[in-house]
Amino acid sequence: MSGKNTVSEKRVGERIAAAWIASVINPALTVLAFEQQQLKAKNYMWQFPGRLGSLRQVKQMIPFGCVPNLELFEMYYPVISENIKIRDEEVAQLAVTCMNLQREILDSGELEKIFTRLTTPENLARLGKRLDDMFPGGYKPEDLGWIAQEVINHTGNLPTHINHYPLWNAHQKEFMEVVNSEQVKGAERLVDRAGEKLLKTTEHLIKLLEDARTRLSIEYDVPPRASTDSIQRASKEAVERLSKAKPGDVQEIAGSQIQLLSAYYQLVLDQAKKGFIVALIMASVGVVFFLAAVLFIFYWNVRNAAYVSAVGGAIVEVIAGLNFYLYSKTSGHLADFHNRLDGTQRYLLANSICESLEGEYKQTARIELVRAMARIDSSGATSQATAAAERK
Repeated sequence: MSGKNTVSEKRVGERIAAAWIASVINPALTVLAFEQQQLKAKNYMWQFPGRLGSLRQVKQMIPFGCVPNLELFEMYYPVISENIKIRDEEVAQLAVTCMNLQREILDSGELEKIFTRLTTPENLARLGKRLDDMFPGGYKPEDLGWIAQEVINHTGNLPTHINHYPLWNAHQKEFMEVVNSEQVKGAERLVDRAGEKLLKTTEHLIKLLEDARTRLSIEYDVPPRASTDSIQRASKEAVERLSKAKPGDVQEIAGSQIQLLSAYYQLVLDQAKKGFIVALIMASVGVVFFLAAVLFIFYWNVRNAAYVSAVGGAIVEVIAGLNFYLYSKTSGHLADFHNRLDGTQRYLLANSICESLEGEYKQTARIELVRAMARIDSSGATSQATAAAERK
């Protein structure tokens, strides 16, 4: 990996610098930071039957219609461009190793033995579920791939909108035993090595992008964070994209939804960061007031000034506490946006799989997908209404 970045001697204008920050650097940093977190936890975001879910090429992180900005940015930052190519190649290599690990898990026969042992009528009765409930369309041997996916990703507890969550959440330790066989263990080591290599490259790319953003911000007097105006433009683009999409074009409609949710996610993230900084500053100021009160009493014996300082510190701390509370509420909204993005991506994958099916299986899968979406939307609306009623 290359270190120091060299920029073409030809200068760019303020608008280009602002566009690079808003439409290239910040979106890439947001996604890369999430990927960095997942890679550290050895969650490779592998999705059965064979793709990396949220691990994407850098070009796919850029908002719709802004890829030319990325291409121009790479022309001026050749070292970053080189590291982007290296990272994208390592993503492809990780996909290959995950596919090999999935094949080894399924071919070893160990996962099937564990699955059979854990899905006896007695165990299913304890879960209160049938196999057909957890695997839409009825359980088939190839559905073991969904369990293999969780093993590869070192998945913790699954959310309740994932059909097989009762089985995995109750027996994840038993399922993870499949990697203890020598045949599977070797393939897992290769995945972990590829993941560690990608993590190092991702961290280096994050550093290069942050350095580039800092230099552009200082040189062109452009704020490093996306402004509300840029988020509004992204939202407008997403709405226009949605309005022009054909009713049957599921991928285009879902893509516009992801773009819109990403814009809102960025807005809430910016607000959360600002709220946390303000709360931290206010808390620090409150501590200074309290320390001053102590000094006034014990060192200078000026009680009136001490009382004023203590009261002022208490007021400031209350304000800081309110800011921390607002920050926690904003963080909750961030989690909600992330869950919605994850759900939309899963539906995109499910729709893509449906397209690869033929005949009656294709229609059956589509029907089950629509039903699943309708159930989640209705349950989500009900829970939101209940929460609203409780707040009242």
